[in-house]
Amino acid sequence: MSEVVVFGSINMDVVTACERHPRIGETVLGKSVAFHPGGKGANQAIAAARCGGKSLLVGSVGADDFGRQMLAHLEANGVETSGVTIARDISTGIAVITVAGQGDNTIVVTPGANARAEAPARLPHIANRTVVLAQLETPITEIARFFTMVRSAGGTTILNPSPHQSLPKRLVCDTSILVLNAHEFAELTARAELEAPQELMAFLELADLPVPCCIITLGPAGFILAERGRPAIHIDGHKVEALDTTGAGDCFAGWLAAELAAGHGLEEAARRANAAAAISVTRAGAGSSIPTLLEVESFLRR
Repeated sequence: MSEVVVFGSINMDVVTACERHPRIGETVLGKSVAFHPGGKGANQAIAAARCGGKSLLVGSVGADDFGRQMLAHLEANGVETSGVTIARDISTGIAVITVAGQGDNTIVVTPGANARAEAPARLPHIANRTVVLAQLETPITEIARFFTMVRSAGGTTILNPSPHQSLPKRLVCDTSILVLNAHEFAELTARAELEAPQELMAFLELADLPVPCCIITLGPAGFILAERGRPAIHIDGHKVEALDTTGAGDCFAGWLAAELAAGHGLEEAARRANAAAAISVTRAGAGSSIPTLLEVESFLRR
């Protein structure tokens, strides 16, 4: 059994590039269209596998061409798919992604089979180095049930609360680490979005963290690491030329999980995840943009 288990969504991404995002009611011409394997769960599982050599994905796909393509893609990238079920009466999830000239994106996700994903009844060999990672593109009740099982067995649970929705108290109590961006942090705390690292640090000085650890990713500005009982720290980002930011957060989360499973400390694991995410934005696509361990090691040596 892999030490990194990802419970999450599996989608085919339909990516179109254009000069700028359309306004409401407006049509703009796209420059290209491409199909990329994606879904937050799939992306994070691939990131964990490229860092640690292997990961296990728990999720669901449809019995269609996209589903078959996704399973083949996952297996080719070192992801164990024995935890993926095939739903016969519903399509594989689809994400329609628009990427504008500066690399920023908008995403519309149709869940499809992801809505049928169920947490496994049991996972053998859960230990204190087993790391489980989930997002919110699969049923939240199943995520909560899974986290309770993992935490009771001594494992580490990482929650990426995206897309935003109200979190059950049970799920929060069973979450070891929250990984989210500044927008998601604002939604979670019901406050205006604080974009500057200094503003977020000032807020965290007074905040009572609902979980033992919170990591706020800030894109080019790096990330903030906040732990209960310790001052928050801000780690700068890496200066790269962004081509497509799709999946950068997934790359960070999956890489973090694998680094923790490998025994790295939280800050070191986050620093290395930050480098992996920086490399990913220089390439097109989500899962296809995630670097290998050798690429990250080389990047950090520069």
